[in-house]
Amino acid sequence: MELQLPVKTTTRAFCGSSHGWLAMFDATTLAITLINPFTSDAITLPLLNYSGDFFINKVVLSDDPYLNPKEYFVIALVKADDHTQIAIIRRPGDIESWAWINNPGGDKITDAIFRNGDIYAVDLSNNIISVKNFSSFDGTRNSAIKSEIIVRGSGSRPAIMKSYIVESSAGDILVIRRIFRFDHYKKHYLTKNCKVYKLVQDGTEAKLVNVESVRDDALFLGGNCSMSVAVTQNFPGCQPNCIYFTDDYNFICFLGSESARLLKPHDMGRFKLKMNGTMKRFYDPDHTIYSDKLFPIWILPTLKGQSSER
Repeated sequence: MELQLPVKTTTRAFCGSSHGWLAMFDATTLAITLINPFTSDAITLPLLNYSGDFFINKVVLSDDPYLNPKEYFVIALVKADDHTQIAIIRRPGDIESWAWINNPGGDKITDAIFRNGDIYAVDLSNNIISVKNFSSFDGTRNSAIKSEIIVRGSGSRPAIMKSYIVESSAGDILVIRRIFRFDHYKKHYLTKNCKVYKLVQDGTEAKLVNVESVRDDALFLGGNCSMSVAVTQNFPGCQPNCIYFTDDYNFICFLGSESARLLKPHDMGRFKLKMNGTMKRFYDPDHTIYSDKLFPIWILPTLKGQSSER
């Protein structure tokens, strides 16, 4: 199925997919646009109130704008000045301005999700951050939005690991650590292993517990809002108990040198969570892939007025 996007892509990069909508960041205008590739509808978000250089790593929606047109929230993981923060905006709003949610751990945020009226995020130090009652945000940049670390990581910043956070089809919060190896000859990273943990909360205490299997679910990681889908009945073409991943180093290629911009994508495949894990790569890692196309990104289709997501 080939889809035509209703915007030019020469200066844009994908920065997320959520509830059937793609998010694209324009490096020229600094605008974020939500695009439904199945209906060709587009929503341009207000510009971020940030004066320096920045890039949008990921955009996540709280709801499908078709299903909740009167109120939905958007969070953006904003990379700027060697740090990544969360920005949030209420849509639509009387005062449409982004507000900032600082990470009390001080490290770069790598992923975030909405869940039951809260926001959960993970950073490079593997801290798990919780933002409670974000719906009280009134749409002004001075709104007080409190965040706290509920699981403290090691404090170190492993250079060859990236963490993701997702809600499983059973309602569990899972944290996935994607471990890379660096190819010194080709100067790029390749995924070599994945570890899955479940967030267990008991009153005021929270911890991560190692998970050996996600049963009937398949996890989809990359530049998209991280997804966990029960695949046996809904997506028989996908394998259960697997992690499907795409290359999400798009901000490096998009803003880097000309040679770096052409070197994409190379790290895509499927990791099966069984015994020691087995890897199937969608591309031969011994061959360099050059492309002038956008990075691939997972998207879960929705019909207008109907959502495939929980």
